[in-house]
Amino acid sequence: PAPINRAAAGEIPDGRPPCERGYYAPVLQWAIFYGPIWALIIIVTAIMASVYASVRKLEKKNERYTVSQSSSKSKADSAKKSRMVAKQGLWYLLPFYLTWIFPVVTEITELVTANYYDPMVILVSFFLPFQGFLNFIIYMRPRFIKYRKQHQSWSIFYIIYRTLRKSLCCFAED
Repeated sequence: PAPINRAAAGEIPDGRPPCERGYYAPVLQWAIFYGPIWALIIIVTAIMASVYASVRKLEKKNERYTVSQSSSKSKADSAKKSRMVAKQGLWYLLPFYLTWIFPVVTEITELVTANYYDPMVILVSFFLPFQGFLNFIIYMRPRFIKYRKQHQSWSIFYIIYRTLRKSLCCFAED
């Protein structure tokens, strides 16, 4: 049998496929793995934009019921919720984008140049498992902001401690 490196390079002399998955392995990789990832990137971005648009539309409808409709402060306050929704939505998308940009760029680079670059492989190896931790931080962000507003005299470290304690240990609010 041919050495593994010759098989991976497609240099097997007897006409066998260069890989146990066959000649179409790269096509299948994009169709089954990277295709759904790109579809999800588009779908979650559209969903977040739709959520923001719905909240903004509701705020505009409610503007007519505010007491001081002519004041510019009132209009700024009315858009406050939609800005908060947009900001939190972007925070939810950021770990997803940050995690999957490196594998996709690595695969496109490998497809075009037939080379893997070590820094990109390191970034892929770091961010793929790190996505869960990033999501955890983003989900804790609203509670952290709430504690920070309620207890401005507390240190950042104590607020982080309280946020984690409340989130992970199920203690009652005090």
